[in-house]
Amino acid sequence: MPHTTGLAFANYSKNFSKLLTGRNCSILANGLQRRHFGVELEFCDYTSEYDSSVDYDTAYEAINSLFEPIDESSDSLNLFEVKADGSLYGNSFEFVTSPMTMNLLRMLNWEDFFEIIKSNNYIYQDFNECDKAGIHVHVNRKSLKHPFEAAVNALLFISANEDTIRRFARRAQPTWDSWCATPYCVENGQLSEALSYATEGDYSVFGGGFGKKFHTDETRYRCVNFMSNNTWELRIFNSTLKASDMYNILDFTDALWQVCDTEKYDMSLEKMADKLHELGNDTVANYMFEPPEEEYICDDYSYRWEEPDYDDDDEDDDW
Repeated sequence: MPHTTGLAFANYSKNFSKLLTGRNCSILANGLQRRHFGVELEFCDYTSEYDSSVDYDTAYEAINSLFEPIDESSDSLNLFEVKADGSLYGNSFEFVTSPMTMNLLRMLNWEDFFEIIKSNNYIYQDFNECDKAGIHVHVNRKSLKHPFEAAVNALLFISANEDTIRRFARRAQPTWDSWCATPYCVENGQLSEALSYATEGDYSVFGGGFGKKFHTDETRYRCVNFMSNNTWELRIFNSTLKASDMYNILDFTDALWQVCDTEKYDMSLEKMADKLHELGNDTVANYMFEPPEEEYICDDYSYRWEEPDYDDDDEDDDW
């Protein structure tokens, strides 16, 4: 996973009732890597208009509660990193998990994790065009039978159903356009043509292929980021302070990479809904047909900005 070279791959073994970690993904009988997901979660309290300060105290308090279901030290096992992110305002942090199996991610204590962050004055709003924080999920490419095609299929599916997926992801249109928009090669009316070619297994409009860095344009800010080494990155989700949103994100991501892993484009909202029902998430399955109602918000959180702490101790008036 990108920027996590020091982190171990993690899997929870039900047979041994313990966490198994290692430096590499295990190889399955079919020759593919075991599927692992790395999650990046961003949080900020917007108490400053420009400045950002990494809030390690809140981060470590929340993360310690997150890993409570595991009877071992997540820190010593290299299961996460806490990082600065220059795009966040006020007290903030970015939390990056190690590459984990989906079962392990689902068993973590997300409820207390988000409650602790919320109790420390953090905030977010669904569909707020001023929100800076997001959630990104990486998947290891070599866990897919058709890695390049799968990534393009995921990108095309999201682009073809943008309003539904954007509303499920709780993104305002301006933030969607800035951070996870459609790539140029399927803009300006070319989406239907790209879909038609991909349905026949022709992905030449996208160039490249597995093993190559795939550039949709000069940036990586697209709904599926092809530019990370060894992974595909799903970038569509707004941040949250709700465990229910996190479980929905995990289930959607799991379903997406299962449904899109084909040699030819063969995706639909109906197929995603069927897979989500199979995974036991009827709520997100229903969102494929009736996504959340959008409440447009333009709130820059200026009411939370704190006055700068100027030093008034210069009594000699040297200036």
